[in-house]
Amino acid sequence: MKKKIANVHIFSLSFLFFAAAGLLFLTAMMMGIRFLPQLIDESGFRSPVGWTLAHMMTLGFMTMLAMGASFQLVQVILNTELFSRLLGFAQFGVYALGLAVLLPSLFKGHLAGIGVGGSLVAVAVLLYAFNLTVTMIRKRKWNVFVCGLSLSLFALLMTVGLGVSMGVISGSGHGLQAYERIFASHLWFGLGGWMSGLIVTFSFKLLPMFLVSSQKADAESWYIVGFFHAGIWLRAVSVWTSSETVKLVSVVFLLAAMAMFIRFILIVRHRARQPAGTVAVVARLHLIFAAMFGLWFVLDGVLRDSGGHEEWTEALVVWLMAGWFASCILGYLARIVPFLWWSYRFHHQWQKKSKILLKDMVREPRMGRMLWTYAASMTAVAGSIGLAWPSVAVAGLVVALIAAAAYLFELFRVFRY
Repeated sequence: MKKKIANVHIFSLSFLFFAAAGLLFLTAMMMGIRFLPQLIDESGFRSPVGWTLAHMMTLGFMTMLAMGASFQLVQVILNTELFSRLLGFAQFGVYALGLAVLLPSLFKGHLAGIGVGGSLVAVAVLLYAFNLTVTMIRKRKWNVFVCGLSLSLFALLMTVGLGVSMGVISGSGHGLQAYERIFASHLWFGLGGWMSGLIVTFSFKLLPMFLVSSQKADAESWYIVGFFHAGIWLRAVSVWTSSETVKLVSVVFLLAAMAMFIRFILIVRHRARQPAGTVAVVARLHLIFAAMFGLWFVLDGVLRDSGGHEEWTEALVVWLMAGWFASCILGYLARIVPFLWWSYRFHHQWQKKSKILLKDMVREPRMGRMLWTYAASMTAVAGSIGLAWPSVAVAGLVVALIAAAAYLFELFRVFRY
């Protein structure tokens, strides 16, 4: 009996998540072009259309891509196999069904559908967390990646649990006094603990590996992960306690984590032997994000006093989701997808495999320019939301959609081999 090759064995599962995520991403971008003026001028982002787009990007695009990628990355990082590939397929089915019910229900404001769809999504997330947790426990290897992934998984569970709580409150009318605090905690755990924490954790592995850098995750990486998640949890606590002291401590932890993360990226780039391509763009975006993250805390009080706090908070959330998260995910995919396909396609054709190099499967310089165009366009979109310029925001989103579609087309050309 031939031994299974882990990367080959997991390809169909990971690509299923990637394909569904890509479809939802492009759909969300097209819907954004249609509804963005309405969101800026009329209903605001806390509306049925706003909720739909937000969940299409977070639960649909980003989380599905993170799930598919983590099934493969956990095998690479821990040098093991996923606990259950079959459970992964079952989870995909439940999750996809949940989104198919949840997203239209959010758009129409149908509470029963939101309850059913949200419950299915919650079940699927539990299956995902169980699959990865058992994989890590069976390997019995404790490192910064396992620590960071575990904390991000817990944040995902908190995010989903708080989301379900908001659905229950909306449907029953009980507990409305706690709704805003639950909502704020939902955002901090979702955008901070889950997505930001996951990107930071995997960057410790992916940046040095893809840039061929001698700098690896070291002792300081533990402090980055620890301070970052401590800051997220303390910020959530401050929401519930209304404590300015706890809030200040959370800011200190988060700024310390970002400062050390910037230092790590700069060292990786300095020691890189392939300082170009899409991952190099991701490294620069990490630096921009960390700087903006710090600037946001500095300006937070000024913006609140000037009365423009809500608009710029919405702008920051859009930039996090569709700007930083999406750009980083797309950048890493330019390396992950070719590697998975190369392993899957040629694992029984060793002679041909040796003639086809990974670097020849995608045109990274061109894709790097497309990624910069996308990131810059989404930055313009976010700024236009803060300034309430709907026409500029729509124009930026059109450019971003064209750049993203061209990028994905270029990426999927890898399957011609």
